[in-house]
Amino acid sequence: MVHQRVMLGIPCYDERVMSDTMCSLQQSTSELTALGIETHTQVVNGDCFVDRARNTLLAVFIQTECTDLIMIDNDMGWESGSVPRILRHPVDLVAGLYPARRDQTTYMLRWHSIGKSARPDKRTGLLKVDAAPTGFMRISRKCAEIVLEALKDDWYEDETGQIPGGKAWPAFVEGPRDHKWWGEDFNFCHLWGKLGGHCWIDPWISFKHIGLKRWEGCFGTHKQKERLEILHKYRTNPEALSKELRALCAAEPEQHSLPLEAAE
Repeated sequence: MVHQRVMLGIPCYDERVMSDTMCSLQQSTSELTALGIETHTQVVNGDCFVDRARNTLLAVFIQTECTDLIMIDNDMGWESGSVPRILRHPVDLVAGLYPARRDQTTYMLRWHSIGKSARPDKRTGLLKVDAAPTGFMRISRKCAEIVLEALKDDWYEDETGQIPGGKAWPAFVEGPRDHKWWGEDFNFCHLWGKLGGHCWIDPWISFKHIGLKRWEGCFGTHKQKERLEILHKYRTNPEALSKELRALCAAEPEQHSLPLEAAE
C-alpha cells in the first residue's frame, strides 16, 4: 500500500492568509499527522496571475514524493475532518464546493449532464460534474502526471524561482470556451475530462468563504433545503412541480440548482 504524502498548495497574491484559513490548516495538519500522513505546505506569494500560481504549485508538486496535491485558496475555512475526508475518496480529481462571495447563495460549477438527474455515485457518494472550482480541490499524482504528459511540449520558463528545474506547464489557463469565459480551474477540469478523467465533488463539506464578510454554507444542505421548499410549495399540484423541475434543469449550468434527486 502506497504511503500517502500530501502537499497543501496555496496561491497567495497579497502574501496574506486569512485567520480562518490558518486555523483550518492547523487543524487539518494535526488530523493528518494523527493518521500518519505526512504533509508539506507550499505557498506561492506575490503572483498576480492565479492561473500561473496554480501551474507553479502543480510543477512543484510533481517533483516531490507527495501522492496528493490539495489546492486551497487563502480565503477559505472548512470544518474539521474535511481534508482527511477528501483524501479518502478513491478518485483522482475531487473538490469541495464552497459558496461564492455573493449575498444570494450561489455555488459555481458546471454539471456533467445538464437537464438530467445528478444522482450520487453509489460507491463514493460523490457527484460527477464537468468542472468545479479549485479553492478546495484534491489532485492525485496520477491526474497530475497524465495532464503534464499531455502538455510536455508546451512548457514555459518559470519566473518565480520556486520550481526545481525552472519549467512549468499551462495546465491552468483562463480563457474563452463555448462563447463564455472559463476560469483556470474549469479549464483544468475540462482538460482532465478530454484526457479520459472524471471530475467529482463532495457536496457534504461545510465552508466559510472570507471577504468583506464570511459566506458560510454546505452545498448538500443547501440543496436539501431548496428541495423541501419546492415540494412544500407545490405539494398539492404535481403538474406545477414537474414544470418547476423542468425550469430548474434548463437554467445556466454553473448556477442552476442541483437536480433534486442528488440531494436526497
